[in-house]
Amino acid sequence: MLSVSRLIRTKGVELNIRAVKKLVDRFENILYVVVGSGPEREALEQLIRSLGLAEHVRFIGQLPHEKAMEYMAACEIFTLPSWQETFGLVYIEAMAHAKPVIAVQGQGVDGIVVHGKTGLLVKPRDVDSLVEALDFLLSHPEEAQAMGERARRLVLENYTWKKNAEKTMVIYHEVLRH
Repeated sequence: MLSVSRLIRTKGVELNIRAVKKLVDRFENILYVVVGSGPEREALEQLIRSLGLAEHVRFIGQLPHEKAMEYMAACEIFTLPSWQETFGLVYIEAMAHAKPVIAVQGQGVDGIVVHGKTGLLVKPRDVDSLVEALDFLLSHPEEAQAMGERARRLVLENYTWKKNAEKTMVIYHEVLRH
């Protein structure tokens, strides 16, 4: 599992840690890697110690984009249950790497992540909903991989820089016509 994020409360990294605690007995080799830094790091590290998860959660810290993308390429699941997202470029990056994405329903990203197709949408601030989604993806690796492949196709068809430029040009032409 991977998150790439600024370590602030609304990104949901704490929820991922609590979900790992609920899943570790069933998935003994579970590893949650967090790329990023921020004001919550110390509190999150304390939570990891108090839950006895030191061997299951790793903080990598802030990395250059290319290095963060190496972690993205290596992970099996991208999970960022942020409850204050608009578009969320990091979700697009994960999808472009053919990763199933876990995001929060009712946020801007739920227009990109299609529940059950390109990833899973969970309830905001709900550890049990997150555990259910992670359990499904970890228990069904073939379906998780298929979601990731569908996610990649969605990004290539709709969210490349070329596609964005084409959409922008259509808007400009519309404005200029009126």
